[in-house]
Amino acid sequence: MNKQTIIDVVTKLESPSMADIICKETKLDWESSSGFRVWNETGDEYLDLTAGSGVHNVGHNHPEVLTAIIQQLQSISHTGWQFPTRSRANLLEKLSNLVPFEQPQFLFTVTGSEAVEGALKVARMAKRRPAILSFQGGFHGKTGGSLTVTANPKLRAGVSSHAADTIRLPFPDDDALRVHGFKVPSVEEYLEWIKRFIIHPDFPIDQVAGIIVEPVQGSSGMTAAPPNFLKALRQLTDENDMLLILDEIYTGMGRTGRLFGFQHDNITPDIIIMGKALGGGLPISLVAAPSSIMQQVPAYKQTSTFSAHPVACAAGVKVLEILIQESLPQNALERGEQFRSRLEALNGEFLENSGVHLVVTGRGLMLGVRIEANTPANSERLARQLNEHLKEQYVICLLGGTFNNVIKITPPLTLTSSDVDMICNRFALAIGKMITQESTLNY
Repeated sequence: MNKQTIIDVVTKLESPSMADIICKETKLDWESSSGFRVWNETGDEYLDLTAGSGVHNVGHNHPEVLTAIIQQLQSISHTGWQFPTRSRANLLEKLSNLVPFEQPQFLFTVTGSEAVEGALKVARMAKRRPAILSFQGGFHGKTGGSLTVTANPKLRAGVSSHAADTIRLPFPDDDALRVHGFKVPSVEEYLEWIKRFIIHPDFPIDQVAGIIVEPVQGSSGMTAAPPNFLKALRQLTDENDMLLILDEIYTGMGRTGRLFGFQHDNITPDIIIMGKALGGGLPISLVAAPSSIMQQVPAYKQTSTFSAHPVACAAGVKVLEILIQESLPQNALERGEQFRSRLEALNGEFLENSGVHLVVTGRGLMLGVRIEANTPANSERLARQLNEHLKEQYVICLLGGTFNNVIKITPPLTLTSSDVDMICNRFALAIGKMITQESTLNY
């Protein structure tokens, strides 16, 4: 089966929900992978800056992870959540030493959306209140419950209502507001505004269980929370008897330069949601909280057939060991700064006096290259051109952001300094082609 046949089969037999993006945008099949390299069926080698949507933090097919998976498969491949295994207990013990709770407990789930829904259940049952505050630009999943705290209304249209018990707040650094000329407020200014908002008699503060937030918003364009923003939210939730819920599904497992994104602000949240990279390529997610909170969840309230899957748990134990032994969070921080310096320098090399500007967003190796032209439409068009030229240079990125004008960079955390230099050299070639393709760049 050749490349076109694979894509043709997917396009014909899968729902447009995923097939449309595959046949119109990514247009690339994967046959094998190792580290941060992938090969298609014809043997072309690509540099993967997606890590499978932020999953392969320790790299594709890490040999130690593969060994752990194979050994577990040879013992027990599946039990159902009712029957625990040694790999499950090992993962619980490993995680209990890494989360900032004195007496942690965990709730196993399978997908990120399911973990978010589990966290919302935990918060609502712990506080006996229905409402959750979330943020514009936030993304927490596409299933029914998680959609209520996901910001994008297009994802809810026709499949889910905007629940009355979810209230969305503006995120301090938001590209959707920036294009209209609004300046980014300081954390102090933002906190003052929020306090005015929630003390109003019309605001149902006594119905709010907690606030859910991402340390870096992936969907909005790798938008990092400003320094001390999470600390301000911690203060706000403490003052108003609310829980602070950190969605670390994307940002966790070292991606931002610390094991968890909230550690940059040196805070302790009430609930932590984990997933993606924890399974080393296998689906696993969970919710962590102090036992005083988790004990409010009664028996049978949140279960699913494949939660705490023994093979995924075995992979998770090994992923955590590799992240710590190889100091991959620190490497993510250093390589992220290298990316930022090299990519920002491309403005002076290629785009001076063009009316187009590159802005590097994010933190660690959860970065975005935002293309800013004179209009959102031109910004998106140029970003799509750049992404296609990157593919011609055998570099795989995903496009995102509020206006689809952000090239997302979320590679494995194992990149070396020379790897980053090679990638940035290919970025330079792609930008040069983008400029050549444009008859005029005077936006």
